[in-house]
Amino acid sequence: MQQMRRQQQQQQSSPLAHQVGGSSVEKAVRSCDAYKPEYVQRIVRDINDIQGAASLEAKAAEHFSDFGERNLLVELEGTVPINYQSNRYNIPMRIWISKSYPESAPLVYVTPKPGMHIVDGHKHVNRDDGLVSHHYLQGWQASRSNLSGLLNACKTMFSIAPPSEQNRTRQALEIKLQEKFKKFREQMKTELSDEMKIQTKLEEGQRVLEEGLGKLGKQKDDLEATIHELDLKETQLKTWLEQYGNADEEGNPNSCAIAQINLDEAIVPADGLSRQLFDCVAETSAIDDTLYHLDRALSNDIIKLPDFLKEVRKLARKQFMAKALALKIQEHQQKMHMQTRQVPSLNSRPPPYRPS
Repeated sequence: MQQMRRQQQQQQSSPLAHQVGGSSVEKAVRSCDAYKPEYVQRIVRDINDIQGAASLEAKAAEHFSDFGERNLLVELEGTVPINYQSNRYNIPMRIWISKSYPESAPLVYVTPKPGMHIVDGHKHVNRDDGLVSHHYLQGWQASRSNLSGLLNACKTMFSIAPPSEQNRTRQALEIKLQEKFKKFREQMKTELSDEMKIQTKLEEGQRVLEEGLGKLGKQKDDLEATIHELDLKETQLKTWLEQYGNADEEGNPNSCAIAQINLDEAIVPADGLSRQLFDCVAETSAIDDTLYHLDRALSNDIIKLPDFLKEVRKLARKQFMAKALALKIQEHQQKMHMQTRQVPSLNSRPPPYRPS
């Protein structure tokens, strides 16, 4: 949108534009109400200073900014002479004296004539709308910058690299287009290859995510089944406690059953491996206690050192074998649990305790 507006500004001035001669510069400036009164004389002086350096005609014309703001500004349109490779050329240009001039730099455009175009890739001239960019404009300061200095900078810049050139022949243009198309095709081929690689990685990631979601779903189902199983066991335990915990109130002859239960007899391992593991752990703990008391006995000179060492070796050997067996049982139980993925069953209902 900004480029279209700039091109429209360069192609034609507003129908309301007023052309004025060199002696009527002040009249043109004063007809533009956009300028601050204190800067009018400065604008007139700067324009008069360049009348002999370039063929630029001053006139008042409507200007539309990139933001749609309309102002009546002074427009300088014509040619600026340069010397390039010992030849003289006239560069068609248009200069808009900005609304806040001289506080801000003017807008400078190169306006190629029919049969000419702006050089591709020019360092200081935009290919689309001809807008000129230069460090003189970028570093514009009201106290030391003016139109005369700007034209000198443009002449120097364009004498090194002219901004416009004659249109090339159709054949040269076709060759250039073919070269650009070839580069574009290679670039698209490379980008397409990169995109295909990215797509492959994304598809692989999608597959991994779907597998992970499937595993999580299965784990969720297993956990829900485990929770259901535990809820059932909890209900069974509560039922058992309600039945045997209220024995006194119901007049049951086994009223002291709960208090007289032998925990060693009531807590029974679920299977043979669990019983064997229980025995190994108990043996390991018993040996720890025995070693502790042997150490106390040695400290109190109750037993002699040779006897102490002999017993320690025997007990350590037994404890090592018990720990090794317990570890193997645990590994086997974990393996079986992973295969079945079931919670070890609890005793649904232990038999009532009957004292002897």
